[in-house]
Amino acid sequence: MRHPGPRSRSLAPVALVIFAALLVLPGIPSRVLAGEATPTAVTETKSTLHTVEIPVEGMACFVCAGTIKQSVKSLTGVVRVDVSLEKRSATVTYFGDEHVPERIVGAIDKLGYKAGTPKDIP
Repeated sequence: MRHPGPRSRSLAPVALVIFAALLVLPGIPSRVLAGEATPTAVTETKSTLHTVEIPVEGMACFVCAGTIKQSVKSLTGVVRVDVSLEKRSATVTYFGDEHVPERIVGAIDKLGYKAGTPKDIP
């Protein structure tokens, strides 16, 4: 049996730290690793988070809700997405760019569903 060399042992702690960060800070590390945000930019803009609820017509199953959630969550600036099949709506938390709600509506419509007018949630 082959034993791992010194190089593979030295990478294990680094991989463990990255994995722990992904568990503790969902959404943020993936944006940092993708180059979309820096850790300092994320902490500075936390005070400008906004949440909207968007009615969605055309969802028929959990796969529909999952597809919408995945598509909206991939948009730059979006931090959290909850899609309710029962309420036929998507609740989205995003950073303070005023154009994000229009991009969310566009992404939902592009999937073949009908997004309604976003309503701010305090």
